[in-house]
Amino acid sequence: MRTANILLCVYLACLTAAPMQLSFAGAIHAAPSSAQQPAFDSKGEHQDPPASCSADNTTPDDIAYATLLDPDADMLKRQHEFSELESLAKSGNLQALYCAGSLYRAGHILPHALVDRDLTKARLYLSHAAVNGKLEAMRKLAEIELVAKHPVEAMVWAQVFAHYEPLLEKMPPDLADKGPVADLLARTFDAFGSRDIKAVQRDVGAFMQQYDSTISAASKKTLQIQACPDNQMISAGEVQQPAGTNSGAFMDGQAKPGTAEFFLVFKPDGSVTKALPLDAVPDPELLRMLRPIAEQSRVRPSVVPARYALLPVAYTFGEAQVRK
Repeated sequence: MRTANILLCVYLACLTAAPMQLSFAGAIHAAPSSAQQPAFDSKGEHQDPPASCSADNTTPDDIAYATLLDPDADMLKRQHEFSELESLAKSGNLQALYCAGSLYRAGHILPHALVDRDLTKARLYLSHAAVNGKLEAMRKLAEIELVAKHPVEAMVWAQVFAHYEPLLEKMPPDLADKGPVADLLARTFDAFGSRDIKAVQRDVGAFMQQYDSTISAASKKTLQIQACPDNQMISAGEVQQPAGTNSGAFMDGQAKPGTAEFFLVFKPDGSVTKALPLDAVPDPELLRMLRPIAEQSRVRPSVVPARYALLPVAYTFGEAQVRK
């Protein structure tokens, strides 16, 4: 595992130490140890996944996400599904935690939004999703703390996200310092100023020590689900884009580097029938810019009547990349 020191980019050269006291619990809002989480039941998220495909792997969650996230669907039905989503999130379901937190973070950047932006609720749901292995929740928590003007907390979450983020290693060398991860780190370091970076390193190390095994187990489970043949809720790793999708067609875009997320509904032939927006960080404009990328997605044909995937699409200065 990489050390926290490797996470600290060239911006560290600009920082000077200023003494401060910071505990791990204070740096990660609403992300205490499992012994301090009475409101949520992990439902086995901390256990190693089974060795083969099972009903737990192939059965979708009890939420009609295609209705919940569709801005053109009946609002009463969507509100009912959102109530069910929150109930499922409070029981510890990882997908529901992440979706509820994302909706509260996004608020009215989404068309016909179900809820107003509520960063307190977003922080609560996303922090539980993060410590149970949902990597994108870590990035959103960093963005939340930047908006809330909590630079130390933002720095901790940004460093933890950068540690686990696979795109950091896959980005072409000429774009690595311009992509969403680098942009988040730059903005976080700007807000952080001359505070004590050693305290952040301690908090990042404490997070790794406490949650790394859980996050690793979640990654293993994701790979296992991806290998199951007839899932209805499928992994983003199964989604493919036609050749030329990541072209320079977005060069005229003015959005900041970041990621837009879409809930995709696939027909049996593998084409997209709906690309429904969930969230975008840090720039809402990415939802409009990157939707054509999501709509061109394909999966292998299947006898399953409808399949679904939550697809993040990253953008960096004229280039779009589908996140796996």
